[in-house]
Amino acid sequence: DQVDKTAKALARLTDPHWRLTLWIATNGLESVPASVWELANLEELRVNNNKLKDFHSADIDKLTKLRRFWIGFNPLEKFPMTVCRLVKLEELDATGCNLTWLPRFFFDFNHLVELRLGNNAFEDFPDAVCTLKSLRTLLLFGNKLQVLPWSLVDLQELRELDVSDNCLMKFPLVLCVAEHEGLNPWDVSAEHEAPERGDEEREPL
Repeated sequence: DQVDKTAKALARLTDPHWRLTLWIATNGLESVPASVWELANLEELRVNNNKLKDFHSADIDKLTKLRRFWIGFNPLEKFPMTVCRLVKLEELDATGCNLTWLPRFFFDFNHLVELRLGNNAFEDFPDAVCTLKSLRTLLLFGNKLQVLPWSLVDLQELRELDVSDNCLMKFPLVLCVAEHEGLNPWDVSAEHEAPERGDEEREPL
């Protein structure tokens, strides 16, 4: 098909003079063509908005230069274990995949700077996230979280945290502790239950 032909053509670019990216989102794909995994110079791959349920290929780790990977809005339901072998990733988007947990191998994403896990089904905060010491942006909006863990203070590089549209019943105190301990300031988006103020508009947190 056309995606396979495009990937094979890109594979012949053994030493490209530009940043090699491949966007094959919204194509109704049920699997990723094997030729995609042969793109050794690929730095960005977007396969979001397809019909992918897993990434079974044993060749995924051939993408040694991949830094940005978008797999969101696919019917995954569980995080693909094979993706954890892309240990050099700096940006990962797994928005809208109905995820409820992350595998323990998620700890291997030591270079991850931006992680998008919004619009999933997490009821418990995924503990593995708090081991990602390079993380600067964490998006967890639209889940079912009730509390945030104290281990969030370990993310000293974090600059942006979005936990809006969850089930937080009160403002997470861990955010106050992080500021008190002199950690770098975060841009925080959160929602929680608050007393009614009549017609007065609520101020953003």
